[in-house]
Amino acid sequence: MPNTNPYLPGDKVYRWSVVGAIGVTVFLKCDCGTTKDLYYGLLKRNVSRSCGCLRRDLMTKHGLSVGLTARAYKLWLAINQRCKENPAYIRKKITVCPEWSDFHQFRKDMGDPPKGLEIDRIDNNQGYSKDNCRWVTRRENQRNRSDNVWITFQGRTLCFQDWAKKVGINPGTLYDRLKSGWPIDRALTEPAHKGKNQYSCP
Repeated sequence: MPNTNPYLPGDKVYRWSVVGAIGVTVFLKCDCGTTKDLYYGLLKRNVSRSCGCLRRDLMTKHGLSVGLTARAYKLWLAINQRCKENPAYIRKKITVCPEWSDFHQFRKDMGDPPKGLEIDRIDNNQGYSKDNCRWVTRRENQRNRSDNVWITFQGRTLCFQDWAKKVGINPGTLYDRLKSGWPIDRALTEPAHKGKNQYSCP
């Protein structure tokens, strides 16, 4: 297999300096002096930008400490990065409102993340702003995904996972049935055949 590692000694990636590379492993030294070995893909995808000192320095700059405030800051960084680097977000022109270019305004509008909740855009066609964001559970967040599958049956519309739970069918079985062209009424009402793989169509 050809070596796809593009990094050479002397290359600079954010706070990392490349010391050497063997196969898919890159040997790095951070600006703070910390050394580390990483899979080159983590650099290529901008997953790793320092040994951790970059985030600590940014948090110190904003006067933050550990706990929920730190989580709010990490979330703020993540949504800004997502809008700048995620191809789907760029294609749909999903952005962060100008006011939230400042972390303190983001925290003032949304507060610290409640334990166990995630940030969610109410309208998936709009960007991140005070009026379009809320705190929800992971399950609620998944329901609001733009690529979720919604099914209307007997005058009621539910997302794919909720229908599977309501009628007592494994989600994998329901998915296979619909993918195979089953009518919605049959896919939702016919019991799974005993003795057969629950993830395959009878």
